[in-house]
Amino acid sequence: MDILSVILIIAGLCLFETITSIDNAIINAEVLSTMSERARRWFLVWGLSLRIRGSRVSALAELVWLSTPTLGPIGALTATLLRATRWS
Repeated sequence: MDILSVILIIAGLCLFETITSIDNAIINAEVLSTMSERARRWFLVWGLSLRIRGSRVSALAELVWLSTPTLGPIGALTATLLRATRWS
C-alpha cells in the first residue's frame, strides 16, 4: 500500500467521523428539546459520558484483540482497561 492510499483512507475516515458527529449532535439536540430539565441533565451527564467511554473502551478492546488474538476477549479488555487508566 503506497502513501497516497494511506492518506486517502485517513482523510476519508476523518470526513466520515466529522459528518457522523455533526449528525449525531443534531439528533441529540432534537431529542433534548423534547425532554424535561431533569431528564436532559441526566442524559447530558450520565448518558453521553457512559456512551462515549463505553464505545471507546469497546473499540480499543476489539483492536487489541484483533492485533493480539492470543490474549482472548477478556485479556484484551483487561489490557485495554489497564492502559486506559494510565491515560486519565
